[in-house]
Amino acid sequence: MAKIPLIRVLIATTRGPVEVQNIAQENPSVRSVICVGGAFTALPVSPAYDAFVREPTGVVERMTGHPVYRTDVAAPIEAGESWQLGLFLAHAFQLSGALAKSGDVADKTILVTGGLDRSLNVTPVLHIDRKLARA
Repeated sequence: MAKIPLIRVLIATTRGPVEVQNIAQENPSVRSVICVGGAFTALPVSPAYDAFVREPTGVVERMTGHPVYRTDVAAPIEAGESWQLGLFLAHAFQLSGALAKSGDVADKTILVTGGLDRSLNVTPVLHIDRKLARA
């Protein structure tokens, strides 16, 4: 059986690239959260992430069949929607077994920024020049 190539996902932010370190399914009775590096504190963007994940507003549950996740990232993601495309791809890679987690040797690394709408169309985001300069 062929080894699935691992893909590291970096989300372009105005403070620099933020690595998606891990995605774990959680109990459906709680809400999805984004935390930094295994910490206990949910980032302020977590309510938006929960809406992005959970039906009827979200798109991740529709793809994965599970409504709640904890995602760990290497640094804070503070605001906006430019994390959406990167986290959607990270969930897709996780589902296929291709997401490189913290400590894994990745075969490829992608740097992503962009929003998503309910139909999975990529939507424009601001500050792309600044994000690329920080990368």
